[in-house]
Amino acid sequence: MIVNSLCGGLGNQLFQIAAGFSHAIKVNSEFAINYDLFLTVGQGYKNLRYKDTLYKNIPETDRNDFVPYREPRYSYCPILNLDNLRLIGYFQSSKYFKDYEKEVKTLFQFPEYTVKKIKKKMRNIKKPKVGVHVRLGDYLHTNLHGVFHKINYQEYLKRAMSHFKEDVEFLFFSDDKQFLKNISINKNFTCLNNEDEVEDLFALSECDSIIMSNSSFSWWGVFLGKTKDTVICPIKWYGPKGPQDYQDLYEDKWVRLSDTII
Repeated sequence: MIVNSLCGGLGNQLFQIAAGFSHAIKVNSEFAINYDLFLTVGQGYKNLRYKDTLYKNIPETDRNDFVPYREPRYSYCPILNLDNLRLIGYFQSSKYFKDYEKEVKTLFQFPEYTVKKIKKKMRNIKKPKVGVHVRLGDYLHTNLHGVFHKINYQEYLKRAMSHFKEDVEFLFFSDDKQFLKNISINKNFTCLNNEDEVEDLFALSECDSIIMSNSSFSWWGVFLGKTKDTVICPIKWYGPKGPQDYQDLYEDKWVRLSDTII
């Protein structure tokens, strides 16, 4: 059996589960989650609120007799070809599950009530939908200062939004509502006020194109749902205190933009 020591928020956990699940298929083993093995790195608490929504199709186990396998580096590194592992790490690259993308998408099923609610909310939007994800929230905390690149959103969004024709609808998603009230952009946009992260993620995944932040949540908004027409992402993901070998996070077709004022 393959299990993960899950950690972090929703986007981080999806990477970890996708890597573990795909490795289990590869080595002809089972995959399950042991929530007692959850790591509280960064948060100080166990972020378990998705077990009854996105993770409802994933078996649970109370076993803990696994061989620990710690991710040796941040960039992609093939997992040991063993069938009784506890995976520890972030595994943030599609290379860990590129051969099983269809199975991964099937594993993560949004609740029916979420799907109905968001589709109803978005049904009157007739123009092509461009999801814009702005991640601030915990990135501003002292313990993360310098770990993630601090995006100049005013400049980045101006450049990113200029890639699209006028006949699109920009839908903004953010964990910082005050930012959305204060931002000055010469474009019409709509703020989608959903109740939780799962609703936001499904709505983002339903968009035709996406302007990402440097966030694993953005990444999964791109991966899940329909194939995106255009994906724009920041050219810098991490800051000087974060990993520097993160190129495997990016997909080949993404448009990478700088937020530096020239």
